[in-house]
This record gives sequence, C-alpha cells and structure tokens, in this order.
Amino acid sequence: MLDSNNGNGSSTTFTGTVHPAVEPKQTASGRAAGKVLHIQFRLNKATENTVQYREVAQPGQPKVAGTFYLQKWVVPQPYPDLITVTVSIPVGVDLAGRS
Repeated sequence: MLDSNNGNGSSTTFTGTVHPAVEPKQTASGRAAGKVLHIQFRLNKATENTVQYREVAQPGQPKVAGTFYLQKWVVPQPYPDLITVTVSIPVGVDLAGRS
C-alpha cells in the first residue's frame, strides 16, 4: 500500500491509509496473527533511475527501514513529499525475521 502527499494540498493514493507504525493482529483465540507496519518516508532525492525516500522516525521509536527506493516510472510527478509503505509480517515471524 502506498499513500502520498505532494505537499501542495493534493494527494495520490495507490491503496491504503496512514496508520500507527505497528498494528498487532489477533485471532479469535487471542493469539498473534502477524503484524502490519505502516512506515512513513519523506522524499530525499531523485537519482538517475529512482526516487529515494528516507524513513520518518516515530517519536520514541527507532527507525525500522531507513532508506526506500522506488523506480521513477512508478512514482507520480511531481514526486510526493511523503509516502506510507505497509509491510505485513506473517504469523510465526518476529521483527528480527526469525521463525
């Protein structure tokens, strides 16, 4: 999912909305059903073939992704100042990637 705001009051929505950084999901039994991270990135620069975004750290939280690159052909122009990337972590996988 990717949301963007080009800074001039208009926005482009690919899919999704802005959410808290981590949303733990639960099944009916109360067990964890995976996590969904919604990470905001701010436009940093355009390179020859890509648009580079830097993660916007949430207050009191460490960064989880750092830098994010998108191919220029997929990013609308003018390039959005802010985007939100959604990552789903399946059941049985912790944030360090161990099963």
